[in-house]
Amino acid sequence: MREARLTSVSSHAVQRLAQRNLSASDVHYVYRHGRLHHAGKATFVSILGLERARDQSNLLARQAAQHLEPFGQAADLLKQAAEFVVARRA
Repeated sequence: MREARLTSVSSHAVQRLAQRNLSASDVHYVYRHGRLHHAGKATFVSILGLERARDQSNLLARQAAQHLEPFGQAADLLKQAAEFVVARRA
C-alpha cells in the first residue's frame, strides 16, 4: 500500500481544528494511521476517544437545534433526528 502523505495543513484548517480542540498533529496522525484502522475513514471515536466523541456529538446536536430555532415547528423533525443519532447506541 502506498504511504499517504500530508505535507501541510492550511491556516483555515488550523483555525477549524482549534475550534474542535484538535491540533495539526492530530490530523497528521489520523491521515497516516487512519487508513489502516478505518479503511480510509476517520471517526470521532478514533480521533477523540469515546468520551470526547460523545461530548462533541452532543455539542453538535445542540448547535444544530439552535440553528434550527428560526424555523419553528417546521424543523422539529430535524431536531428529533439529531437527538436520535446522538442517543442511539448501535
